[in-house]
Amino acid sequence: MQYEQYGSQDHPVIILLHGGGFSVWNYRRAAELLSKEYCVILPHLDGHAGSEDAFINIETCAKHVIDLIDEQFDGQVLLLGGLSLGAQTVCDMLAQRNDIARYALLESASVIADHLSGSLVGPTFSASYGLVKSRRFAKMQFDYYRLDQEYFDEYYRDTCSVSKENLTAFTKASALYEAKEEIRNTQAKTMIIAGSKETKIILRSAQKLHEMIADSELKIKEGMYHGQLSMNHPEEYVQIIKDLLQK
Repeated sequence: MQYEQYGSQDHPVIILLHGGGFSVWNYRRAAELLSKEYCVILPHLDGHAGSEDAFINIETCAKHVIDLIDEQFDGQVLLLGGLSLGAQTVCDMLAQRNDIARYALLESASVIADHLSGSLVGPTFSASYGLVKSRRFAKMQFDYYRLDQEYFDEYYRDTCSVSKENLTAFTKASALYEAKEEIRNTQAKTMIIAGSKETKIILRSAQKLHEMIADSELKIKEGMYHGQLSMNHPEEYVQIIKDLLQK
């Protein structure tokens, strides 16, 4: 699994997994802020720009990150964090290996299957994939996320490099993902975060995860949309990490 590293590997290791359709730039500003005290690893998720692996499913993607931890970091890291698809991948890692991390930070994770959205993914991308390389169309999609404009050029570049097969696969998998019962066994102290302006399914998922994970805390960020905390407010996101690590 390919990744970017910030900070010395002699420091405690934090792994942050980017959202679906994004890439490691999702966390670059946060990683730079953390790099003096921590070794921050930003993997390229399967099927995305920078990865050599096709996306199969969230379970396989989670296994690839676990393999990276086993090979490079002695089987455990200090903290696992993720946004959206990245947070779903962290959820699956916590279910697959209950001691994979001492702490976890789950931002905007959907863990309740949306079968209607899942059924529409294939037809939607079959009809619209040809527009992906249109800068104007990409700008319309990007503006929907309400993210800082500094990310747009990298978003556009990486969107153009993702195949229709991978885009369809990870979007459908994300829509249909459900939290596994094994996540109840995680040993990680967990922070669950969602924005108050997110979809009902994200907000319901945040509550469900909070109920499933005994050692967890739930924060609803007032006025925020999907992904805005870690990407638009990296200083606040980093402070949340540092506060969590003191618990």
